[in-house]
Formats: sequence, structure tokens, C-alpha cells
Amino acid sequence: MQRTEWAKKLIDADADVRSRLLAENAKLADMRLAAAIRDECIAAWSSDPERVKRCVAAAKALVKVDGDALVLANADWTGGIGEIVRGRFESAVGKLERAAAGFVNAGNEADAAQTKVARLLALAMLGRYDDAIATGLAAIPILTKYGDELAAGKIEMNLSNIVSRRSQHREALEFCASARKRFTETSEPKWQAMAENGLANTYAELNDFAKAEQFYALAFETAVSAKMHVTEAEIEASMGNLALFRGRYADALRYLELSRRKFDVLAMPHQTAIADLEIADIYAELNLNAEAVEIYGRVSDEFKRLKLRS
Repeated sequence: MQRTEWAKKLIDADADVRSRLLAENAKLADMRLAAAIRDECIAAWSSDPERVKRCVAAAKALVKVDGDALVLANADWTGGIGEIVRGRFESAVGKLERAAAGFVNAGNEADAAQTKVARLLALAMLGRYDDAIATGLAAIPILTKYGDELAAGKIEMNLSNIVSRRSQHREALEFCASARKRFTETSEPKWQAMAENGLANTYAELNDFAKAEQFYALAFETAVSAKMHVTEAEIEASMGNLALFRGRYADALRYLELSRRKFDVLAMPHQTAIADLEIADIYAELNLNAEAVEIYGRVSDEFKRLKLRS
């Protein structure tokens, strides 16, 4: 059985069945299987948080059978992504740092660099922007050296988001445009949709609303066709923010509420809290102060719980 097929079987299995399958097929429990589970986790990251959790469980089960250093490194990588989905960013950074160290010790420079895609995101969510930027810029030359344009583009996407938070919108546009080019050339429609969403966000910040609407429409169409539920919710949140910039408060509230509901269903508490915060900001703009204060109080506690200092 191919390792990819075997990985999917383990991920789909219940805990007891998974343990039995690993015990009965010990020869297949190796580093290649760990890498296949990791790849399934990465593929599910933007569209299926529940499957990410199952990937993490499968990786943990494999470690109990094979404690090889590369199996452990892949399990930490998978676990780091799982922690990001759950909004546990400090834990994610720790797991991803261990994963990178494991790959470096094994002489695997390429995989060590790839782990920085997720680590950069976790650092950014913790407000550690300087660390995140340094992590990303160090990874890009290594990734391009090994021909991994997809991972390099992911890094550029995250760097675009970070410099945008610092109001460096022209720099954000350059990172995001470069990422979109890489995704188009490597035929990666899911990531292309996210890059188009990022470009739309940046054009909105630059007050180029026509281009912003153009890229939102492109991104949303691609996300729906590819069943990218997380990205759909992110784009709706972005469309809500664009409507807010233009003083279209009813549209802004509608898009943000659609986004918030999707994140709630997807069990992504950090994103749900961010959507709630943006809704509160609109209420404040409309002088609906009682409604705004109620939400601010609630999400403040949630941000503290999730350690989202920024």
C-alpha cells in the first residue's frame, strides 16, 4: 500500500482502529508515513480544521510505534499546525521550533525551512513581528534553492500580512503580488485565492476600491469552487471591512456576521473573536455604544484566554 493511501486510512480511522492498524502493519510505520500524514495535515489546514485534528491524532499514534527522529519532527510539525488551528500559538511556536531542529539535526535543510511557513504565522499572531519577519526572510532563499516555490509563496503571503499590520502597504503589495505569481505558475488555486484576497485587502488599504473589489470577487469565486471554507470566511470578513471603509455599514455587518458564523462552525475561536471585534467596531462607529461595549468586554476576555496580545 502506498504511504499516502495508508496515511489517509489512519487519519480516517477511530483511535482504537488506528492503533490496531499500526500494530498489524509495523513495517509501514516509518518516516515516509509520518511525512504523508504531515502532507495531509497541510492540505487540510485552510479548509478542514476537523481533519487537521485527526491528522494530529494519527501522527501521535505513529510516534508510539516508531520514535525515529524524523517521525518525531514530522509529528511536531503536524502538531504545530494543529495548535494554530486551535488558537494555541505559543504552543505552536514551540512544536514548530522542535520540528525544525529535528530536521536540521538530520541534515534536512529543506523541510526545516518549510516548517517556518507555519511558525511565521504563529509568531505573527502573538505580535512577535520582528521574529516573524526574520523567520520568513531567512527561509525564502533556502526554499527557492530547493525549487519549493509554493512554500516560498506562502512565506511571502505571511510577510505581506505582517508588514500590512505595520501600515507598510506598498511593501505588502510587493510580497503578495510575488506570492500570487508563484502560486499561478505552480497551479495552486487554493493559495492563489488567498493571495488574491491579500491583494484585495492591500488595495483597500491604499483606497483603490475598484481593484479591491476586483480581487475579492476573483478570490471568493476560487474559494467557493475549491470548497475552501476557511478562506471563504476570511474573504467575507475582508469584504465586510471594505464595506466599512466605504461607509456601507449594513453591508459590513452582513458580511462580518456571515464570516463570524462560518468561523464558529469551523471551531476556530481566534477567528471568531476577531470577527466579533470587527462587528463591535462597527457598532461603535454607529454610536451603538451599549452593544459595542458588551462585545468588547466579551472578546477582551477571549483574547486574553487565547494570548492574542496584538
